[in-house]
Amino acid sequence: MRIFVTGASGFVGGHLIEAALRRRIELLGSSFHGRWRAGMPPGAVADVPLLAWDIRRPIDDRTADAIERFAPEVVLHLAGISIPGDCGTDEPTAEAIATNVQGTRHALALAERLARRGSDRRAGPIRFILASSCHVYANDFATGGRVDEGAPLAPASAYGRTKLAAERIVLERGADAANANGMLETLVVRGFQQTGPRQPARLILPEWIAKVRRGDRPLVVRCRATELDLIDVRDAVEMLLDLAAHPGGTGIVNLGSGRATSGDELIGAIERVAGETIPVVSERAGPRREPIADVTRLGSLVGPIRRRSLDTTVSDLWNERLDDSNRARE
Repeated sequence: MRIFVTGASGFVGGHLIEAALRRRIELLGSSFHGRWRAGMPPGAVADVPLLAWDIRRPIDDRTADAIERFAPEVVLHLAGISIPGDCGTDEPTAEAIATNVQGTRHALALAERLARRGSDRRAGPIRFILASSCHVYANDFATGGRVDEGAPLAPASAYGRTKLAAERIVLERGADAANANGMLETLVVRGFQQTGPRQPARLILPEWIAKVRRGDRPLVVRCRATELDLIDVRDAVEMLLDLAAHPGGTGIVNLGSGRATSGDELIGAIERVAGETIPVVSERAGPRREPIADVTRLGSLVGPIRRRSLDTTVSDLWNERLDDSNRARE
């Protein structure tokens, strides 16, 4: 299988590249500057060509021709602004719209170009996969609940609104008569919160771990009474690759653990790896419950849901930050 990955140098992209190389999948990637970030896996830097593409703008012919020569079977669109707070509050910023919405339009146009032109190296249709988000679902942050792919859509954040707009572009084009020749298949993958090594300390688990590692006592968190669907990014990318390889997997699918993880469970796992009881101050009483994925369709496509233990994920994040602090002192 040959996959072209936008946003290949990002948090999810880096882990996906590692997993794909282990499977001996042929890869071509793109990023804003066409350069790998510091700390990327050595295999990615050595073995995966990386093109420069600012997805806010249509792809230029030279870059598109390079991708056409590679003849991908899958276009996996990961690029975008992925931290909700960077997209605005109620209404998306112009940058968020240009990147998450227009960027999706441009990536899909590339896939359509590849599908129209065909390739002697590609026997079947192009598969276009959009990495979307559970933030598209309605959520009052009070009741939570399990959501399947048909649950009501009512994004509460600017980030969620950009993801829903991107989804509609992909789903409308997937059903369009222009694709009636069967040369383009589309899949929207709604990711629930992913975490793991190399994640910036701006999201819940790496943020809490970073504070504990630097000695914050008490540990101040926004809301301890949190409940969310948390999945290790290394499990998520394995299942994403399974979806990419699955013939006929189209439409929408949730990508999550299917289990609720509480703030108390996160604190408990951090305390076990830290070897101490940690006093915690919560800025908000809560509860703050986010949607939990119904993974019935995911399981039907990829088989058993991959779920490594929370303690393993926390330990790996803790040790990574320990390594980083030691390097900083050298």
